[in-house]
Amino acid sequence: MTLDFGVRTISPQEHNNVYIQEAQNFEKKAYIPLAGDISIDEAIDGYKRFFKTPFKSGYKEYEDFVLICGLTRDKK
Repeated sequence: MTLDFGVRTISPQEHNNVYIQEAQNFEKKAYIPLAGDISIDEAIDGYKRFFKTPFKSGYKEYEDFVLICGLTRDKK
């Protein structure tokens, strides 16, 4: 999935000092759960929340929907 939620890049020099906090921030901002099984409803809800952010979505995220439909064999 290609959902971008604007986490920052960590430089090699600061990695050991900030990676745990940044990973926690990453998890909080994620549109879908990052651990365990993900239901199709959770994935779709994540995309719906993503698309509500102005100027954030692009064609890649719409391609994801097509791929999800193909993987689940459900065109709805």
